[in-house]
Amino acid sequence: MKLTRGKLEGLKAVSDSRGVIAAAAMDQRGSLKKSLAKEKGVADLPD
Repeated sequence: MKLTRGKLEGLKAVSDSRGVIAAAAMDQRGSLKKSLAKEKGVADLPD
C-alpha cells in the first residue's frame, strides 16, 4: 500500500512511539434523539 507523505505524517502525528493509534468512539444517538424529542414536546422521534 502506498501512502502520500502527508498521510504518513498525519498518521505519525496521531500515533504513539509504537505506531499505535488510541481512540474511543461513543454512540450518543439515543441521548440526542431523546433530547430532540423533549425539545419538540413529543414522546419519540423516528430514526
